[in-house]
Amino acid sequence: MQNSEFWSQCQKSQRLKPGRGKKAKWVASNGETVTLPVIVELEWHHQPTGKLAFRVTGEVALLDNEPRLLRVETSSPVGLVPTMLQSAFRWQTPLDVVKVLVPRLLKAGFDPYNFPLPTDGYPDAALNLRPDNKSRLTDKFLSEVVDEYLRGGRGYAKRLAEHHGVSERTAVSWIEKARQRNLLPKTAPDSDVGKIIRTAKAKATTTAKAR
Repeated sequence: MQNSEFWSQCQKSQRLKPGRGKKAKWVASNGETVTLPVIVELEWHHQPTGKLAFRVTGEVALLDNEPRLLRVETSSPVGLVPTMLQSAFRWQTPLDVVKVLVPRLLKAGFDPYNFPLPTDGYPDAALNLRPDNKSRLTDKFLSEVVDEYLRGGRGYAKRLAEHHGVSERTAVSWIEKARQRNLLPKTAPDSDVGKIIRTAKAKATTTAKAR
């Protein structure tokens, strides 16, 4: 069993992961739609060695139209310390993440699955988080969304929302952000953009051959 010095050398990280099983939608008080179940995962890594020291996961699913904590699992390759567990994990935190923090991130245009969640200070951490620009949606992610948008054409919002587990409003905001970053033409909103582009290329090719 490791001593207090070992645990003081650990760095914590927390993230959100999609859960398994049948999907269900929960609408938060701010109007954002959260797809459940999800897993809130907290890990401690020992910095000098880079090895995993502690992990706890909490599964949140929709029951009776409300997010509920279904399962909590803890593990440690170096041995669990009961006294440490009392301070290392707060049972309410997974629910605070899902019911408070995730809807706020979605509202602000962030992808909660690619956002480094606070590890301490809940519930205030969920209420007072102020994401910075470094945490915003990356050009790589938005480019992938644009590819899906171009392939899908009309009705893209519903398809994107279902694929990524977000609300249609959030899916639309991603496309708007892609336009703002010049990752997508600003014309032909909510239309079969892929078809328009392919048709334009075909016409250009035909014209070139005729010359």
